Amino acid sequence: MGQAGLGGLVSIGNMRRRWEKSRGRVFLPRYRRPRIAELQKDNLDWTKWTAISGWIFTATAAGIFVASIWGLALMRQSIVEGNRAWLAPKNAILLKELKVGEPMQIEISYQNVGKSPAQDVREYLNIRMLLDPTIPSPEFNASIEADDICGRLEPVKGAAIAFPEQPEANSIQFSTKGPTEEIDADSDVMSGKKTIVIEMCLAYTTMSQVGHTSFCYFYRSGVSPSGQFNICPAGQRAD
Repeated sequence: MGQAGLGGLVSIGNMRRRWEKSRGRVFLPRYRRPRIAELQKDNLDWTKWTAISGWIFTATAAGIFVASIWGLALMRQSIVEGNRAWLAPKNAILLKELKVGEPMQIEISYQNVGKSPAQDVREYLNIRMLLDPTIPSPEFNASIEADDICGRLEPVKGAAIAFPEQPEANSIQFSTKGPTEEIDADSDVMSGKKTIVIEMCLAYTTMSQVGHTSFCYFYRSGVSPSGQFNICPAGQRAD
């Protein structure tokens, strides 16, 4: 066999040995390697954006849930506000003419201007006389506001009920002659030097909530109509 034939056999033998050594291995051409790196980078980017999208979706869902709960709470509050009881003062009068040395007979009336009954109504009042010729004044208003007549007053279970739209207003009648103290009309009250001040609070239950109404009246001879109390310019609150 000639040299050309031997060279061919050697070449074939070398190729066979190379194939056997590389058996089981796959060599990709160099120009393919950048493409694999790009795919790996794209895969990382996709993973990152998938995570970000997941966080955005979770945050959005949580926001929608919170907004829904808030909306339901506002809706319930609106229903309560629109259908609850509201107690409001109506009038305060002297039941008899003032006389020096005699206790005063007073009636205070209030009514339910809401849409549901006010239950467990508790009535609390404070009456006093002030020697202040400038009433009403900023100082007087500040003192009334500072009193906070309702404070932590709570309704009394099973107490009075004030129905809405009832023909007669609810009323409380009392005398300034009490078991522990007595406030009589004197010459200063008759002359207008002293002012009679009444602060009152109503605590009640409405639609499973506690409501309060506070108000203030004053009577001053020469300023107030005969037998009629004036509403104070301060101390009027409702919740």
